[in-house]
Amino acid sequence: MARRLFRSAASESSKPKTRIGRIGNGHENNKQFRNNAVKTSKYSWYNFLILNLLSQFRRVANVYFLIQGILMSIGWYYPHIYQSPVNPWSTIGTLIFVLSVTLVKDGIEDGTRHASDARENNKPVTVVRNGKEVEIASHLVRVGDWIRVINKDQFPADMVAVLSSDSNNQLFVETANIDGETNLKIRKTVHNYVDPLIAPTCLPVNQGYFECDLPNKHIHHFSCTVNLENEKRKVPASYENFLLRGSVLRNTAWVYGFVVYTGLDTKVMKNMTKAPSKLSQIERTTNRIIFIIFFTQLILVIVSVIISVGINNQGRDDAFSGGDGGNTVFPFWLAQVFAFFILYGQMVPISLYVTMEMVNLAQGYFVNHDIKMMHVDDNDGVEEVIMPECRDSKLCQEIGQIEYVFSDKTGTLTRNVMEFKKCAIGGKAYDSLAAAHQALMTQKTFNLEMFFQLLAVCHTVIPDYIDPHITFDSETLSYKNLKEYINYEAESPDEGALVEAAAKVGFAFMYRTPSSVLIMDAGGKRHKYDIIAVNAFNSTRKRMSVVVRNERGEIFLLCKGADNMIFAGSSDTAATRKLYDEHLTAFANEGLRTLLCAVKKLSQEELSDWMKLYKEAELMVSERDEALAKAAEIIERNMSIVGATAIEDKLQEGVPETIANLADAGVKLWVLTGDKMETAINIGYGSKILTSDMRVVTLKCDSAEKVKYELEELQRVVKLSTDVKFLSRMKQRFKKTLKFGNPFKKPGTVDNETKGVVATNAPAGIAEHVDVELAIDNGDHTEIAVDDNRSSSDMSSDGAYNRTSPTLAIVIDGPTFKFVSEDASLLKTFWNIGKVCKSVIACRVSPAQKAEFVKLFKRKVTLAIGDGANDVSMIQAAQIGVGIKGKEGRQAVNSSDFAIGQFRFLERLLLLHGRWNYRRMAKVILVSFYKNAALVFTLFIFNCAALMSGVSLYDSFVYAGFNFFTGMPPLLIGIFDKDLSEESILRMPVFYSSGREGMYLNYRKMTQWMIRGLITSLIVAVIPIVSYITDLGVPTFSGQSNDISGIQAYGTFIFTTLFFAVMFTIGMETLTWNGIYAFFFFGSYLFYICVIVTLSNMLDLYTVYYKVADYVLGSGYYWLHSIFIATIVLLAEIAFKYTRQMFYPGALDIAMEIDRGYAEVCDIDGFKDYLMAAKKVQEISPDAMTKAFESRPPRSPNERNMARLASRTSMEATRNGLHYDAE
Repeated sequence: MARRLFRSAASESSKPKTRIGRIGNGHENNKQFRNNAVKTSKYSWYNFLILNLLSQFRRVANVYFLIQGILMSIGWYYPHIYQSPVNPWSTIGTLIFVLSVTLVKDGIEDGTRHASDARENNKPVTVVRNGKEVEIASHLVRVGDWIRVINKDQFPADMVAVLSSDSNNQLFVETANIDGETNLKIRKTVHNYVDPLIAPTCLPVNQGYFECDLPNKHIHHFSCTVNLENEKRKVPASYENFLLRGSVLRNTAWVYGFVVYTGLDTKVMKNMTKAPSKLSQIERTTNRIIFIIFFTQLILVIVSVIISVGINNQGRDDAFSGGDGGNTVFPFWLAQVFAFFILYGQMVPISLYVTMEMVNLAQGYFVNHDIKMMHVDDNDGVEEVIMPECRDSKLCQEIGQIEYVFSDKTGTLTRNVMEFKKCAIGGKAYDSLAAAHQALMTQKTFNLEMFFQLLAVCHTVIPDYIDPHITFDSETLSYKNLKEYINYEAESPDEGALVEAAAKVGFAFMYRTPSSVLIMDAGGKRHKYDIIAVNAFNSTRKRMSVVVRNERGEIFLLCKGADNMIFAGSSDTAATRKLYDEHLTAFANEGLRTLLCAVKKLSQEELSDWMKLYKEAELMVSERDEALAKAAEIIERNMSIVGATAIEDKLQEGVPETIANLADAGVKLWVLTGDKMETAINIGYGSKILTSDMRVVTLKCDSAEKVKYELEELQRVVKLSTDVKFLSRMKQRFKKTLKFGNPFKKPGTVDNETKGVVATNAPAGIAEHVDVELAIDNGDHTEIAVDDNRSSSDMSSDGAYNRTSPTLAIVIDGPTFKFVSEDASLLKTFWNIGKVCKSVIACRVSPAQKAEFVKLFKRKVTLAIGDGANDVSMIQAAQIGVGIKGKEGRQAVNSSDFAIGQFRFLERLLLLHGRWNYRRMAKVILVSFYKNAALVFTLFIFNCAALMSGVSLYDSFVYAGFNFFTGMPPLLIGIFDKDLSEESILRMPVFYSSGREGMYLNYRKMTQWMIRGLITSLIVAVIPIVSYITDLGVPTFSGQSNDISGIQAYGTFIFTTLFFAVMFTIGMETLTWNGIYAFFFFGSYLFYICVIVTLSNMLDLYTVYYKVADYVLGSGYYWLHSIFIATIVLLAEIAFKYTRQMFYPGALDIAMEIDRGYAEVCDIDGFKDYLMAAKKVQEISPDAMTKAFESRPPRSPNERNMARLASRTSMEATRNGLHYDAE
């Protein structure tokens, strides 16, 4: 053991920390590295069958039927062990069919991947080997090879740029294939490696080696050092020299570079990890139900075996007995266990998973082709049609059960189209860019000039000249026509807006080289700024800076970034910082995005000392980024703030309405953003995330002790220890309201259990029952006090308070949440408070913290929506990930389960498609279990009459075919069935709550349907037994006692009757009849008859069943009895539905009446008020209901019932001196 541990430790220590490879002729020098072939397929020809079957047998039902098939085979082919009453091939054949469907589907999908891999691996690539350019297939490229790529071609591997056609040794790349960002990015060739004028065929071979990071998935990080052995020097290479596989060369004739990573080692392939496996809530419930069904089957088996063993075996030689079952190797009781387990094996529908997959595909198709979710994006004058995209059809029902939505702000709620609105320069605020421009023209102060110079120089924007004949040095180019010829390609919309603002006031950015930036002033004069060093922006630093030398030889550090970072590096007085903080707060209160700008003048000595640190950091291979960040932090000190910017990012169309409707549906929205708290709060009010009736509590603390105090104080006041129970009771009451109308409770009364007040108009949330006043103090401390200043007019006759209580919303910043996340007890407290908040806004949070927020509610059904790469972790952490196809690339979309064009389509995706999909799939599952339960219960009842002989009443293949005969109607229910029209659903979003609460598929629903199956089987099986059996002697259809065909004929009669009864029930459950459904519904009858008649006439295969179906189906007498019994089942269903809808109508029953035109259109608004009142756990609004029916007498039973409810509520309200407001 010790030796093994030592060997493992030694192996770990000997593992290389970096990759070292020779440059040139990689096929000879670097054979230790993998080739450039890529593989995205899941299977190979030799492992496809095994791996796919193993994947399929992770499903419980498939394992169950495999065991069934094995047991059947043993009992059928080796009857001396025990006897199987069912032919094994009836189950094995069906299982093979079910597995084959998935096998073929997966095979086709993987075949497509193989074809794609082959195309990718055989693309021609130009390499330089032994001084010659040769063309080889992409998969033959090796590490160290010199590669030539021309304009508009993709880079075949990860490589380092060495030579470029550009005179400034730079090149432009497009990374849309990787991150979806279409703006061009600048890359540079390695400085001082080879002579820029060297002939490409003379590139050095075996004259040096590179040392770089080991292959990793960090796309935006690369460190490398080129060691020139002949010259005995090292040259650094970094991310700015790095060319990713899959990116495209643009606006550059050609580039040469050497390969560092190939094939599956490239960063793109490293990032192609499997998406997290997500199992839908409805599938989890189905798996649990299968175990319950299996347990029910075991109960039937045990009961049957007990009865069988307890009965005297002397009476087993009647027509329907199996003869002597005791001549087996196993004891009689054990043989009967196997026999009955096999006999009742159809309790679990074998075709359920296939049906669910087909329904999922159809539901995904409907999402993909919903033209009302189509968005036309005008991108730089080019219209792009964006359709919704279902990327994981297995989760189509999950969107109907969402409880929490976690949303990014920028680009998700807002348009991500930035416009420079205001600024503060030199401590003075300017309400517009024009005002600042006017000040610049008249005053010419240092701060004004440096502010706009900084905006024009400190950025990564690329000027894209529209006309290829016009360049930065063209004489025709002037300041006035500059806008006509240049488009600014920015990595973020913020930077583009700032550069455009600088251009409008006379600091127009024209061109950049690796070492300089060219600016044109308003007079048309060009100014050159030498770029000495660049300290890049990242999410940790939250700032960017450049060291520049102007034409006068002055050296400046120009820095822009988040206010907290710039304040930390500022040398300004406290008064100056306070003044700028006030400006920033004012801007943020208007919902504007803010940045601070600062400068620092450097001496040559300061620069020289710092550049030594900077160069040392550049030459490092490992931890280079950390070293560069430390070097940047050293120089970004003692800066002087010159100004602040304020950029507007407007809300997208329909965002406030969508958020309001989601809130009405009971969905809680959490917004996670990196903006300032004031900006986030302002956007919150503008988008209706926060409303005027909410009490907003801000949590912004600078220590863990303060966070603990705030949370404990908040928890104490809102009394979570009892309120959790209260909310649970209210949830059950609301569910009851949706099912059986409004359960009346005297409004405004004190709940004895919670000692809280049930407010008359209290919305869902914590303040429904605890009337608190949450006031924010002037300091950071949040004062939370109970409001006892209530007037007597707020009281009802029994002394209870009736005043409307607001709901609770929390705004928390990232540093505060960091303290929370580091303490398990604080995290639990925050989770408990968050559960009862209607809205939460988290600001200044990092991408990792976004994922932490989502994981807090991992036991709930959560949805995360975003549009940028910083939202990927959040999207993957949620049960449902939704990506916005926006301006920040496709990384969010590529990691998502659904993709939409704008946030407003989330309403339709959830409330319409989600609710329909969940309800349809729930009905498919329930109907599937119902019909199989009815089938098995008939066998149990028959065996009770046949002294528990263990004989099958049905022919084996007819028995196994039951799921196929009755399969199409449930499938089409899952595709087409609608209880409400889309207009009614969107107008009454409260019905979405039924999916979130799991009201359509749960143990209680399953029990109800199992009981229905039992009732159906009792009617179908008992009536014939009572009619035809005299003293338990069974007459045969041939008229001969004990004729073996008698049981076959009797079984065919029962089977046909059951088929009709089940189809009648399914027809009763169908709410949407169209041409397709009617064709397959009535076609199922014809299909069934054709199949059993065909089987009955196959003498070679069926000697026992031969001509049985012809005899039974050819008898009008038995047709009459079959239809008569099935009609009894139908009448029982009708009686049950009529009783429930007449005397116990649910909210959905009433809504369906209104939707189908049994009530006037005006009723919908009144009914919507009723539903919202029910959702908020209050009484029905009699004013709204009376108004809904005052134009005419109620016509339908449900209308009369609602009128009675309204009248009753009015009388109660009058007695208590209350007034209901429908609004």
